[in-house]
Amino acid sequence: MKRTLMIPFVLVALVAAAMIAPSVQAKGGKDGTRIVLRPTSAFSGAKGSAKSQVEGQRELEIEVEHVRRLAGKRVNFFVNSSRVGSARVNGLGRAQIIRRGATFPAIKAGTRIKVKTTGGATIVAGRF
Repeated sequence: MKRTLMIPFVLVALVAAAMIAPSVQAKGGKDGTRIVLRPTSAFSGAKGSAKSQVEGQRELEIEVEHVRRLAGKRVNFFVNSSRVGSARVNGLGRAQIIRRGATFPAIKAGTRIKVKTTGGATIVAGRF
């Protein structure tokens, strides 16, 4: 009798914990911190990520994928509101930049990352 009452209680507790717990967006470690960049509705199939590392020399890597319709066009990469570079989208729908040293704003908790078209439309965005 006790066991049959306990199982539904445990299931409800697990579901409640899953709903309350925030999703993990940033993953840190000795290789730096990596975040997932979420697509906007205009580019719903896009995927992106950003990685920040400060071991030795500061490094920032930002990439966007699955934007094949932008192949051959340039996209701009932003840290907060500062443009840190641009890259041409390749034939597979991927663009990437890597910055080292002091060529970009310092990355800390709350720093926003965006990838936009040259027309200003946001493709993917996220926050450290």
